[in-house]
Amino acid sequence: RRYSPKEPAVALIPLADYQEAGESGNYIRKSLLRSLQPEEGADGEDTALARLEEIFDLPLGQGGGCILLLDGLNESGERNQGLIREMEELGRKPGVGILVTDRTDAVKEYGLRDFYSWELCPLGREQVLDKLKECGLEIPREAAASERDGMLRLLSNPMMLSLYCRTAEFRRENGETDGEEDGWRELPRTMDGMTGSYLETFFTRQMRADSGNRRLQLVHGYVLRHLLPAAAGEMKRRGRNLLTFREMFDLAGQSCRRLRSREFALAFPEYAGKSRLMLEGAGGEGEWFDYAVEEQLVEQMGLLTKSEGGNYRLIHDNFLDYLAARGEENRQRLAGIQAARLRRRLGVGLLAACVLAGAGIAVFRLTAGRGFSEKEKQVMGNAAQRLLINLQLVDLQLAGQEQILEEASSGEVLAGEASGRRWLE
Repeated sequence: RRYSPKEPAVALIPLADYQEAGESGNYIRKSLLRSLQPEEGADGEDTALARLEEIFDLPLGQGGGCILLLDGLNESGERNQGLIREMEELGRKPGVGILVTDRTDAVKEYGLRDFYSWELCPLGREQVLDKLKECGLEIPREAAASERDGMLRLLSNPMMLSLYCRTAEFRRENGETDGEEDGWRELPRTMDGMTGSYLETFFTRQMRADSGNRRLQLVHGYVLRHLLPAAAGEMKRRGRNLLTFREMFDLAGQSCRRLRSREFALAFPEYAGKSRLMLEGAGGEGEWFDYAVEEQLVEQMGLLTKSEGGNYRLIHDNFLDYLAARGEENRQRLAGIQAARLRRRLGVGLLAACVLAGAGIAVFRLTAGRGFSEKEKQVMGNAAQRLLINLQLVDLQLAGQEQILEEASSGEVLAGEASGRRWLE
């Protein structure tokens, strides 16, 4: 907000977008340029980069002096060699200082030259107790010493302490606890349990807020228990903690189409016959994306964040494993219904094949007395067996083709919209 040549300018650069930026050599520099106003007469990006280098080479007090806060090195992806080299290069400039954060101590393995490592200390015992007391969650004095110490160690992590207090607040709002001591005993004791408990109480709180509006309850339930876990599962599958705009758009479109499918209704009966009500007012997949992702998950619920590069991330990486596991459970449940339907269709095909094969055998037996040779009998037997195999293959192909045609019957595909074509391909 203000700048003085006698003091360094501070710039915050999140590194989460690096894995999708495609700017391996000058990611930090170009990120800075996007937040600066070029001088009058500046001639393109090359000129701006050259001017930036001049500033980096000036010591503090002579027009230089820049501190770069590089947030989340662990979020830059596995192929971040270019970023590491740029950090080291800028770190040797007389007018540049760098502070880089990493969620783990893996940063030590990079062997960054001229960098020093610091580790944030956990919250102190008294800090934790003061915060718990502020939230009405004082640990009962009769609690066992080991249980008390274990909880204090877990809550010395600021993220866990925040989730713990917010979960307790949600439970009180939901009327799930009778008193402070009961509330304390019901809260989880592990990181994974804390994450799951927070998201479940968040869901319950949302349902209470939507009380009396069945459509909103269905939509928010679907977004929280299906779309968000599906996004986490896709992140897990791709081996990164973000999705690009196109990936998130396509995922939302897929969730919209799935909601209308017969298999989804069978796998999750609570949504059977509700798709028309839930998608009321959503004219297409684009509007569903705007509503479900942008308005709900990003703006209202705050469970997804959108980076400067337009990529989507979970509000915290601690949520990834829990949500991805829920997404996999949903996928397996739906796949079970789809497999059962395919098995039923295959059974019908096999029955038809057996009838036809049996007819072939009957014809063979009726004509057996006419003097067929052993070679002719073997040929006829092989033909019947091949007929059976071919009919099985044809039935599988027909079942697969029917499923594709059902999926292709959405309005977006029939209208030739780009999102529908991409998904169908």
